[in-house]
Amino acid sequence: MSIPRKLEGSWLRHYLDFTRGMESPEIFHFWVAISLIATALGRNVHLDRGYFKLYPNMFIVLLAESEECAKSTAIKIGVNKILRDDEMESCPMIFAQKATPQALVETLVDETGVPDADRVVHKNAEVYIAASELAVFLGKKEKNSELLTMLTDLYDSPDKWAYKTRYKGWEQVVNVCLNMVAGTTPKWLRETIPRDAIAGGFVSRLVFIYVNHTDREFAHPEYTSVEEELRIKLIHDLSLIRRIKGPFKWGRGSKEWYTDWYKVNAERLRKSPELYVRRKKDLVLKLAMCVSASKSDDRVINIEDLTTGVSTVNKVEEYLPIAIALKKDFL
Repeated sequence: MSIPRKLEGSWLRHYLDFTRGMESPEIFHFWVAISLIATALGRNVHLDRGYFKLYPNMFIVLLAESEECAKSTAIKIGVNKILRDDEMESCPMIFAQKATPQALVETLVDETGVPDADRVVHKNAEVYIAASELAVFLGKKEKNSELLTMLTDLYDSPDKWAYKTRYKGWEQVVNVCLNMVAGTTPKWLRETIPRDAIAGGFVSRLVFIYVNHTDREFAHPEYTSVEEELRIKLIHDLSLIRRIKGPFKWGRGSKEWYTDWYKVNAERLRKSPELYVRRKKDLVLKLAMCVSASKSDDRVINIEDLTTGVSTVNKVEEYLPIAIALKKDFL
C-alpha cells in the first residue's frame, strides 16, 4: 500500500517509519495505527451528523492465512510498544482477554463511574479491544451470539446503555466508545461468526483488511536507538492526540466535496449487500477524523483528509471479493 504524500510528517507516517523493519505488510501497520488514533480520540471528538454524533471508533479485522503476514505481531507492536498505561497519558482501558458479556459489562461499568463523595462523576466508558486471535476472543459461534449482539449495539457509542446481568441485575454504562483491532484467518472467521451475525449487522460493522502475502523479509530484525527514540515520540504525540476535545468542523470546500462524492456513490452505498460498503459513507468520515488528528489538533476535516479516507477504503475494497466469498460461506 502506498501512503499518500499528504501524510508526510503526520503521526501515521511516523508510525509506519517505526514499523518499517517488521515483516507484517504496511497496510496492516497502517490500520493498526488508525485504530490507535481512533482509540486515543475516543468520545472526546465527534462530527455532528444532525440526528446523531459520529465518533471515530472502528472495528478492524486483519485477515490473512495463518503465519502468512504476522497479523498478531502487527497488533502486539501497537499495543505493547505504544498504547502503554505506564507511559501514555490517560491511556484507554485495553481489553485483551477472552470475552464474555459479563466481563465486558463489568469492564465498562468500572470505566463509566467514579465515586466522588455522595455523587457519581461519569467519565467516558472507553475500551480498546485488542484481540490478536479473534476466534479466542469471541469463542465458539454456538455460544457467542449474545456477545456479538452486545458488540453490535455498543459499536454506535450509545450515551446510555443497560444490560441485565445474572447476579447483579441491571447494570448501566454511559458515554460508551468501543474500538477493536483483531486478527483472524478465513477458516477461523467462518468457524467463529454464526449466520445470524450477518443479518444482525455485526459483520457489516467490521472493516476487513485482507492480505495474502507480504513483500517484507527480515531474517534478523533490528531494534536500535533510532526506533526507541521514535517510539517515545509516538507515545508523546499520541498523548497529545488524546487531549483533543470538541466537535470536528468542515474545512473550506470539504462539505461540498463530500456532498458531491456522496451523490455519485449514493445508489451503490444504499443498495449494496456487500459487508460494510453500505457503511462506507461513515467509514470515510471516521478515517478523515483520524487522518486530521494525525496531522493537527485543529479538528478540521479538509478535502485532503476526505480523499485520503476514500482512497484508503477503495484500496481495501480491491480485496472485497475475498470477504464477500467468505460471507457466502456463512450462509
